[in-house]
Amino acid sequence: MTPPPPGEDRRPPMTPQLALRVAVVGSFALAMFAIIFFRLWFLQVLSGDQYLAQAKGNRTRQIAIAPARGEILDRNGAVLVSSTKALVVQISPPDLPKSARAQAVLFRRLAHVLGISTRPHRCKYPVGHSVVVSQLAPIPCQVQQQLALLPYAEVNIKEVNRFVQYYLAERQSQFQGVQVTSISVPGYPQKTLAAQLLGTVGRITPQECWGATKPGTTVACPDKAYRGVSPNAIIGQSGLEGWYD
Repeated sequence: MTPPPPGEDRRPPMTPQLALRVAVVGSFALAMFAIIFFRLWFLQVLSGDQYLAQAKGNRTRQIAIAPARGEILDRNGAVLVSSTKALVVQISPPDLPKSARAQAVLFRRLAHVLGISTRPHRCKYPVGHSVVVSQLAPIPCQVQQQLALLPYAEVNIKEVNRFVQYYLAERQSQFQGVQVTSISVPGYPQKTLAAQLLGTVGRITPQECWGATKPGTTVACPDKAYRGVSPNAIIGQSGLEGWYD
């Protein structure tokens, strides 16, 4: 038997069916690579600025949560001031509608739900190194004062019950930036006994935490009496509460 000459192609001839399959597979692979290339081009070229803006706006921040305050006892061990849990309506300023008109509508709607007056009154809050006095309703006044102190901290508006919590939770689309959360508040088992002596607590005010730093910064208060205190802190404002702090 004579061997085939060197270099002779021994492969069987390609059938039309095989050629069709190769063409289909090749076309499919080419289409997939084209889709991937187009998607990459769309993300990097057409939508690049949009995603860059979102990446720049993606930030993390630390928000201090006030712990429960200690009890105040008399010499016999009876509790004069305790710490209890309460549901409070809070407003998150960064989550409010951007439009001033939409914010005004939201504040009026929330005031009607909470039974708070919508009548403007004299409201003072710092802007830069000066104090602005304007006519604002109670809710927007509280928001402006909080924005002057710490822009991203929640503003406690009013203690509520479960029914108000459920009402607001069912209508989140109408109350953008509003939430109901549980916080620790002072409790007074002896009712009004020695109220002036025991004093009150509250969030540190712009007047108390306003010195060398500009309002709205997260730097601890520079004033000597409140040095090292967070601008978001809950402190004693008078009486024994203030003296212990």
